[in-house]
Amino acid sequence: MKPLEIKSPNPGALKIQETYKNPSCLPFFNSKFLNLDSNTRHSLIMETVIVVSGLEHSINKENFKNFDVVEDYSDHHYANIQNCFTNTGSCVYKKIMREWKILSNDLPDSIFVRVYEKRIDLLRAVIIGAQGTPYHDSLFFFDIAFPSGYPTNPPQVFYRSYCLRLNPNLYTDGYVFLSLLNTWHGKGNEKWNPAKSTILQVLVSIQGLVLNAKPYYNEPGAKPAVSWENYNEVVFALSCRTMLYQLLKPPKNFESFVVDHFQDRAFTILRACKAYRDGRVRIGVFSDNGPSSSSTNKTIKVSRNFRDSMDKLIPQLFLKLSRDGTSLLNMVEKRDNDEREKIVFLSSSLEQSIKKENFTYFDVVQDYTDHHYVKNKSENCFTNTGSCVYKKILREWKILGNDLPDSIFVRVYEKRLDLLRAVIIGAQGTPYHDALFFFDIAFPSNYPEKPPLFFYMSHGLKLNPNLYKKGHVCLSLLNTWIGKENDKWNPSESTILQVLVSIQGLVLNDKPYYNEPLFIKPASSWENYNEKVFVLSCKTMLSQIQKPPKNFERFVADHFQDRAFTILRACEAYRDSCVGIGLFSYNGPSSSSQSSNIIISRKFRDSMDKLIPQLFLKFSRDGTSLPDMLEKLDNKREKKIEEPKIGLEQSIKKENFENFNLVEDYSDHHYAGNKSQTCFTDTGSCVYKAIMREWKILDNDLPDSIFVRVYEKRLDLLRAVIIGAQGTPYHDALFFFDIAFPSNYPEKPPLVFYLSHGPDLNPNLYSHNGQVCLSLLNTWPGERNEKWNPASSTILQVLVSIQGLVLNDKPYYNEPLFNKPASSWENYNEKVFALSCKTMLSQIQKPPKNFESFVADHFQDRAFTILRACEAYRDSRVRIGLFSYNGPSSSSSQSSNIIISRKFRDSMDKLIPQLFLKFSRDGNSLDMLEKLDSKREKKIEEPKIGDNKKNLNFFHKVLGIIGNEASLQNGLKKPDNDETKKKKIEPKIGDNILKKKNLDLFHRVFGRLELCLGLNNDNTIKSKALKI
Repeated sequence: MKPLEIKSPNPGALKIQETYKNPSCLPFFNSKFLNLDSNTRHSLIMETVIVVSGLEHSINKENFKNFDVVEDYSDHHYANIQNCFTNTGSCVYKKIMREWKILSNDLPDSIFVRVYEKRIDLLRAVIIGAQGTPYHDSLFFFDIAFPSGYPTNPPQVFYRSYCLRLNPNLYTDGYVFLSLLNTWHGKGNEKWNPAKSTILQVLVSIQGLVLNAKPYYNEPGAKPAVSWENYNEVVFALSCRTMLYQLLKPPKNFESFVVDHFQDRAFTILRACKAYRDGRVRIGVFSDNGPSSSSTNKTIKVSRNFRDSMDKLIPQLFLKLSRDGTSLLNMVEKRDNDEREKIVFLSSSLEQSIKKENFTYFDVVQDYTDHHYVKNKSENCFTNTGSCVYKKILREWKILGNDLPDSIFVRVYEKRLDLLRAVIIGAQGTPYHDALFFFDIAFPSNYPEKPPLFFYMSHGLKLNPNLYKKGHVCLSLLNTWIGKENDKWNPSESTILQVLVSIQGLVLNDKPYYNEPLFIKPASSWENYNEKVFVLSCKTMLSQIQKPPKNFERFVADHFQDRAFTILRACEAYRDSCVGIGLFSYNGPSSSSQSSNIIISRKFRDSMDKLIPQLFLKFSRDGTSLPDMLEKLDNKREKKIEEPKIGLEQSIKKENFENFNLVEDYSDHHYAGNKSQTCFTDTGSCVYKAIMREWKILDNDLPDSIFVRVYEKRLDLLRAVIIGAQGTPYHDALFFFDIAFPSNYPEKPPLVFYLSHGPDLNPNLYSHNGQVCLSLLNTWPGERNEKWNPASSTILQVLVSIQGLVLNDKPYYNEPLFNKPASSWENYNEKVFALSCKTMLSQIQKPPKNFESFVADHFQDRAFTILRACEAYRDSRVRIGLFSYNGPSSSSSQSSNIIISRKFRDSMDKLIPQLFLKFSRDGNSLDMLEKLDSKREKKIEEPKIGDNKKNLNFFHKVLGIIGNEASLQNGLKKPDNDETKKKKIEPKIGDNILKKKNLDLFHRVFGRLELCLGLNNDNTIKSKALKI
């Protein structure tokens, strides 16, 4: 065989290699982290992966609107129909626009619709199967077309069946039987009414009348009472198969929705499959929290056919519903009715990426005891540093150290220069992809006159004609196979790197069947040989994980942890003939593969059925499922982990984090690149003096719940964080604001930018542009005395107004542009609290600069309270925002009167585990949630507020300065009707301010609300003080 030429690595590869050489620039790479034991590091990194993954899915699903306009209609069933209704004045066009409006406004949470910009006569809808039916959590897609005679004639509806009939009304050819569509007989009021009937009515009818709890009775006629249960077995099995087809090829414009939906519902679907298979609950009755109360406790009879179907479908669903493919096999088998665990699906582990980056391509090691040629007595150690062999070996080392590709790793030995070990990662596009191939190499005493000795570590398996079971490697470049003169070893040119690359490219190729040229081979046989090769590669993986070669133990474990999901998905794709063997890629099957032409042998399919479960278990480091390892939240666990205490360490750290301080790094400040802003270095300017006065006020008078950092080299910038007040849905959350002084400050108010981290959790705080709507900032209309006053307004006044008036207990009413029902504020608070929790996750993941330690310590300090609050709100034990450190607030209404939405409960079920892992620095405090009950003896004291503030009286005077600058030293006199105004403003200001020792002074300062916020004649707060 002709050897391959060695090319220099591309610049990108060199850059990556430079990164590898400097691990300190990688995330989590610091001395503290690296000194931890591997299990602790693994747990710490997994926390990051779990939260990011979970947050991603939550955000994706929220961003997928129920109704939207898209462009691509190419795969629509009615795409070839030419009626596009472009005449905007026609009755049909107007009716379709009315349909769009109805769908846009009134779609339920379980129905999603996409219409087409260039084909308004078409639309596509998906219905989520309802709970309590055998269709629960399944997706049902319908292609709909408006006929030319619409609305006189009903719409045409086509069901995307995937050739499966799972309902008497839904045929495999896509035909939908429904009286409302005039495709089934019915009474007059049950049929299509051109004046009243709508698309929405059709979709809701399909969901409620067709996809019901007992579809067996959809077909009229005398039927035995017991048969509906058997029919539900068939329906559920077909629903599961439909899920697999949808994941394999989702309809256009719904790709992300399908993936995110099944990722979100994966655990429920898998638990339901297991519960139905074992007869623990009737089909359709399984719920998120376990079997429905309507289900009997006795074992339910299920047919053998259904049980066999589930045995086949559960492993398939395992692979499809998990993006990372880590060991899920044991997950369902270990669950019983008493367990209410949630499964965290791990992404390709960030820890593995870091470790693999730290595992250099070339390195010198010591232990050579398991090397194949270690006992080769004829070889000396080449200790003579002046010999030609010694110099040649060092040249080889230099080449390997500089030019190894990403897929080859080499270890040489400090005390045995004549030996080295290499591993080659199988290339994509071959049946060897993602497999590892180890070679022991020895330099002969007359090297380079003679080629190196190569031994393949076969594990007793021959998976290539050139690689023998006994380790022999047949290659012209090694003079172990016939070849032309220029194909053989050349002492003056040939290198070890050339040999390794030749093995990778010429031996481990896409059609190894043709490596053996001694006899004529039929063209089709190479595909059968690739089946055998892939099976043997999988078996080799198992052996390598079981007993990895020395000095590569960590590499082997990390490599297979990192590639687990791709390997498992490939196994399934090849077994199911979805793609030709070797053509599976990271992003799915190769475009060159035609699934319709692929035929695999029964033997290969049987081999994959045995190997997939084994790979599942082996890819988990300890042989058990990783989800089980991370989430053992059951009360029967023997090992109990102490409940995290509000640590003295955190308290000390938070005390050391001053409310006001001067820092240097402003690089991530929103206004850092604002070239129009100067640094106000002229110490005699009015702007400079005004900023210095602001600094003095902030330094002396900040409340405990607000922290500010100013910048030494950019006086025009500052950053502030506000802690959400108790009694509001924002409690314990952090809100960061970047602030800039304009060049004509204080004539113009400061610029304030809200660091949103994505979610829009207040009508006054915009997520897309960071704008803060507040009269005091002149960003919202208001009376003159409500706006910025150059003579008296201050940054501190802005921050306290945001905390007290914007981040209040009922932010729903901050937006006054339309009439709102009184009950809706509670639903809005649900959304606000959920988004606040997601913001916490984002902030922990990437805290703003100069606040890294503050963010970590704050959430460590408040972790237990936040988690207890999440559970209390989810279980309707207290109204959102009213949870306090010592339990529900006394002002909270009776729990029997609290109703929360299903959506909020689902959000909390996802967020609590994510917060739980994030709040635990060591990843082990998994019993924290078990102890969140109201009967707990140990109570956590509420942090006292204001004990360590100085000059508090001056703070209140400063906030009260509304009139003129002279009052800076004199303060304000107590106004009339102080008690009346005190009662009116008290609920509107955050508890962290109201609990100050000198509360009367605070109310005295804010007594003149007609100046600061604006009062009506009847002493009620003017609505325009906010974004009103």
